[in-house]
Amino acid sequence: MAEQIDYQVILQEVLAKARRAAESTNSNDDYHRGLSMAYYDILSFALDQGMVFDVSAADLGLAGFDPVDLLRERTPRDRQPVT
Repeated sequence: MAEQIDYQVILQEVLAKARRAAESTNSNDDYHRGLSMAYYDILSFALDQGMVFDVSAADLGLAGFDPVDLLRERTPRDRQPVT
């Protein structure tokens, strides 16, 4: 069985990938708005569960990230992926 740190690293990587994908969405059509809503649901759920279990956003790799920003209409200037 994997150690606890292995699960933590996997979760951080999955959330980082979801965040990068969500922030690089480059269209405001229905499909991409739906995709942004799905990423919002996943990332906000992770942050909510983190609060319940006393795991900080920083520990999840989401420090300073507000998933609500994913639901706002974005301009081309806003569509720069996180590095």
